[in-house]
Amino acid sequence: MAQMSKSNGERGYLSPFLWIFLFVGIVLSALVGDLGESLLQSGGIAGITTGVFNKKGFFLHVLFSRLTYMTAVILLSTTSLRRLFLILQPALLSLGMGVWMGAAIGEFGIKGILLVLAGLFPHMLLYIFILRFLIIVLWDRTHYDKQFFIAIFVLFFMAIIGCLLESYVNPLIVAKILKIF
Repeated sequence: MAQMSKSNGERGYLSPFLWIFLFVGIVLSALVGDLGESLLQSGGIAGITTGVFNKKGFFLHVLFSRLTYMTAVILLSTTSLRRLFLILQPALLSLGMGVWMGAAIGEFGIKGILLVLAGLFPHMLLYIFILRFLIIVLWDRTHYDKQFFIAIFVLFFMAIIGCLLESYVNPLIVAKILKIF
């Protein structure tokens, strides 16, 4: 019985911290909703090609969506279904990429494959590494100590770097690829 109360106490310590972080992320996402325009609302492919692209708004949108998603993964991995949820993450990522690939091929033909690959570089390499490391950190986690919070902090920092790459470097790469079309 003492073991169960200790386990509940450790999970009780973790949950409020992450729930507060998730709540702050959702509130900030709502507050910057006007600035956080999606790619299509920022001028879309034509905006990237001509250089009239709201990079700051796109960065804020990407930043809050990625950090909120990462926080949700961490929160849901503290439940009893954590392994199932963590197994589903790579499947959901692959499904999303497949849908994106299908839409690009439908719109641009075989050149759509090149466009999708350009759209995934360089930030997706970092995001896949983050997802893999997150699964490793959370898979058998039974307690939440200082090393856990340091690892999560490093992952959030890496996610911010990925958001910067996605918002500022990736549109330049996609613009170069779009000149081929």
